[in-house]
Amino acid sequence: MPREAWTDTAGGFRSCREALATILPQLTAATLAEALDLDPDWYRRIEAGRQGVSIKTFARLAQAYLGLLGAFGTLLFPIRPVSLHTLLPEVPAPTLFPPLPAHPCPNQPGKPTYCWRVHDLRVELGRQRNMNRPFPARQIALALRSTQKTTEPVEPAPRQFNDDRIAQIESGASAGSIPTLIGLYQFFSQNLTRPRTRLLLLDDILVIPHRIPQKLIELVEPRASWE
Repeated sequence: MPREAWTDTAGGFRSCREALATILPQLTAATLAEALDLDPDWYRRIEAGRQGVSIKTFARLAQAYLGLLGAFGTLLFPIRPVSLHTLLPEVPAPTLFPPLPAHPCPNQPGKPTYCWRVHDLRVELGRQRNMNRPFPARQIALALRSTQKTTEPVEPAPRQFNDDRIAQIESGASAGSIPTLIGLYQFFSQNLTRPRTRLLLLDDILVIPHRIPQKLIELVEPRASWE
């Protein structure tokens, strides 16, 4: 599989679906695959951690899961936050879970169903370091490469994280990846100073709008309350 293809070895998608299935019995792997026009066997391999997933596919799945969590997450025990941390349990959320951010991400035809906020965070960090500019992307790239050499990553590291990569993500020239998201989260959570009530989340870096596909609503609606 491509070096940057993330695999769900921590079982985030499967765990989330099985939790939701306690109140939505129709929410099987086959049902979700049908609603998203995915091959059922291919999706089962994703849940089993045996199929690499691009960020585009991850965002497509996350849109639906975050939409379902928004509608039903508070009915689960324990409650599942409407957060990427729920889908990426290998990246623990802050112990004191902050209010969920509401960053805009325009829905534009032909554009990805997600938005990166790396530049906004570089501006925030540059301000904290008394710089008159965003924190240099090159220094972030250097830090991530250094981390790759000295620690065992949670996920396989992205391809060589060159100095232009962040600029490519910010400009849309690169789609980015989930391993890159994890690396950026580790960097910014260690370097940004924030109050305990507004600690950094994965959702502050990668914004994925929440949306339950109409077809999925129709497939699970008989036993669900959408009020």
